[in-house]
Amino acid sequence: RDDLDQKFTGLVFELNKRFSDRWQAQSSYTWQDSKAYGGGSVTGSTQQDFSGLSAGGGYGRDPNDLINAYGPTATNSSHSVKLSSAYVGPWGINVGGRYSYESGRPYGRLIIVRGMGPGQGDVTILAEPRGSYQLPAVNDFQIRVDKDITFGGNRRLRLSADVFNIFNSNTVLTLRNNSSQVTATTPWQQSLSVVRPRTVQLGARFQF
Repeated sequence: RDDLDQKFTGLVFELNKRFSDRWQAQSSYTWQDSKAYGGGSVTGSTQQDFSGLSAGGGYGRDPNDLINAYGPTATNSSHSVKLSSAYVGPWGINVGGRYSYESGRPYGRLIIVRGMGPGQGDVTILAEPRGSYQLPAVNDFQIRVDKDITFGGNRRLRLSADVFNIFNSNTVLTLRNNSSQVTATTPWQQSLSVVRPRTVQLGARFQF
């Protein structure tokens, strides 16, 4: 096909502080608009797949593939904010933090059209354009504290503690977007995966 295309437009603003007075910081804001032909996957790459183009296969060979298929890609977060900072405190204690925000990613509603005839059978198509719905925005805040204990020479013990998802948010990352598969136990837009819960990781590393 010569009519499959994709387009990406982005704008990035950055503001960084170099290390001085025992701390440094980085910040950025990104606006993006990513559009392409693709299937109905909620996450991952939905750009057209040109692999395995046989006489009867490959994305776009079946015109049903292209119904409502042009729109925001599944990884398109229109707005993104990232902040990070590190501080060298007293007694050699290092403290770092990172915050990120991503606006909700788009998806469309799938349906299964049954009995399309010989050679097709049941066909899954997008009933609405990708981008008709959005996943929730994702907020993530994590911190790290570590300290090195030296024993002379190159011997060093690093003790660390990391805390992930401090807000303990349960933001939905994937959901059921095929309304033809709705049952009493598998409802439309059923959550399939969420951000992992608040996690604390303790570490010790000996270097010699």
